[in-house]
Amino acid sequence: NNKADEKLVQIDYRPGESYWLKPNGDRLTVIFSIKFDDKDDAVFGRVFINEFSKSAAGCPSCDVVTRKNAPPPSELKTVEGLAEDNCYISFLLEKRHLNNPQKTLEVLMSCRNYINFHIKCSKAFLHIRMRNKVSHLQLVLNRAKPEREVEKKTASGRTFKK
Repeated sequence: NNKADEKLVQIDYRPGESYWLKPNGDRLTVIFSIKFDDKDDAVFGRVFINEFSKSAAGCPSCDVVTRKNAPPPSELKTVEGLAEDNCYISFLLEKRHLNNPQKTLEVLMSCRNYINFHIKCSKAFLHIRMRNKVSHLQLVLNRAKPEREVEKKTASGRTFKK
């Protein structure tokens, strides 16, 4: 590896978020910084990215994906002003990934949208489940209401007593 291979390229693509490209011989490391404005989205995002990296680890032909919450990955040690509360996700691209650069670029550039989509779908799914559970519990509560005692009267109009 020569010194040119070690150059880190930073691209700012959203306020508070960047991605970095670090060539390393015939490989390329792509690191995304993801900032979640909503604290619920941050929880869902971290869980999703964690599961994403675990599932990729179980597949030998899949990309190498790593996730860091804090501190930022070691490849970014020379970068100043990194946000500690951002989530970082790294992809290690090999020569086979770079055979079709247009497709690789499309997949990488849609990574943030892909994560956002799954966060929103997860939240919608949980909201549907919670609404269904509340409806079910309301039915149970309505069935548990005691019947009101109604005054029973005889045919002549007198009150019936037990």
